Amino acid sequence: MHGSLPASFKGAADTKQACEWAGAAAGILGSLLIATGSVGFGFCLFLVSNAFLLGYAIMARAFGIGAMQLIYTGTSLYGIFHWLL
Repeated sequence: MHGSLPASFKGAADTKQACEWAGAAAGILGSLLIATGSVGFGFCLFLVSNAFLLGYAIMARAFGIGAMQLIYTGTSLYGIFHWLL
């Protein structure tokens, strides 16, 4: 998978992929929590997802996705304050 990357970049590629998948998993679990009625905790997982996917976007230089995650972070925080605090 990383055969064409210099050894110093393999760790960065692994970190980027880990952020991508952790963000996706947290987002999926958050949506399941919201669908089953645990809305506040779903927004907490969305916030975790936002952080991982923002990190991924920065590493991947995917600035459109990064901008979207910043907005989603705001809606996640609003959901947490509305449903849990």
